[in-house]
Amino acid sequence: MSVQNLDQLRAGNALRAAASQHFAGKGGGEIAKKIPMEIRTNGLLGSAAFAIDQASKGNKEEYQGRKDIFEKAILPHLHERWKEIPTGLESALDHLTQADSMLLRVVTGETLAYLNYFRRFAKK
Repeated sequence: MSVQNLDQLRAGNALRAAASQHFAGKGGGEIAKKIPMEIRTNGLLGSAAFAIDQASKGNKEEYQGRKDIFEKAILPHLHERWKEIPTGLESALDHLTQADSMLLRVVTGETLAYLNYFRRFAKK
């Protein structure tokens, strides 16, 4: 077994997630292009909370797509790197609100790096 660098891990996980899932929303994976800017603007916790809130209200398919991308792509990747991060969005949000601020900063950076690959592979 060879050792992978982080870019290989990110690209592989993103490719598998994009190929194996259908994401709700306009054009399927189009919503993946919006999430990085939302994270930069509102932070990882704010973006995740928005996805939960809007999906729970039954708003547009696009909002369910945001939650799908978190639960079916981002969180499985983060869980592979940090086993203590749950793969359910509400559980992960709860975990990260109680985590050390340094972990949140590192996880946010990793999420943005991962999304650089995922948004390229997600079906349009």
